[in-house]
Order: sequence, then C-alpha cells, then structure tokens
Amino acid sequence: MPKKKVSEMTFKEFSEEAKRRGAPEVIEGDFGILDVLRGEGFSDEQIYEMKMEKVWKLYLDSMTIFYDQFFSAIGLALDKQPYAVLTIQPYLKELMEQLQKQIKELEDEEKRRKKNSS
Repeated sequence: MPKKKVSEMTFKEFSEEAKRRGAPEVIEGDFGILDVLRGEGFSDEQIYEMKMEKVWKLYLDSMTIFYDQFFSAIGLALDKQPYAVLTIQPYLKELMEQLQKQIKELEDEEKRRKKNSS
C-alpha cells in the first residue's frame, strides 16, 4: 500500500507518525499543534479528525497572528523606550537563532524529500 501524503493524513495519523519518529514536541510541545489549535477553540476530537492540510493552515494562520502581535508590541515598546533594546536584545537573539535553526531543519527535510523522490 503506498504511503499517504502528509496533507491527506488526519492529524491522528500524523501525530502517530511524529511520535514514532521521535518528534512528539511538534504535537504536544509549547506552541505545538495541539496547544495552538486548542487555543483557537478546537476540541482534541475535532483536531484529531482534521486533515493535515487544514491543520497546517489553521496553525500557520494562528502563529502568524501571534508573531505579528509579538513583534508589533516590541516595536511599540522600543518607540517609547529605545533603551529597552538592551533588555530584550538577548531574547531577540535567541529567537532569531531558533528561527534560523527551524528554517535549516525545514530546508534539510525538503532536500531529503526531493532526494528520496528522485
């Protein structure tokens, strides 16, 4: 039986695969899919029945709004108190490092996927 595309999987199937591969934090960690979608008002039952295509859209929409608000708040705070940059600089540096790491992981995953499909 051919493997299902991730977009065609239900979240339940995806979460079982993520746990099998040793990546449960994608599902259950801080800002994990369950955490974010629960915050959007979905029950676990609703989430587990959703197709991954819908889950990713909801997750990315929610996180985009969160980060937009987060960075807007930082910008407003720095407009009022520019010297506060010294206080938040370490946190922003850490955030940038985490984002760069995640981007690299996604790029590596995409390269592996392309290599395996050819």
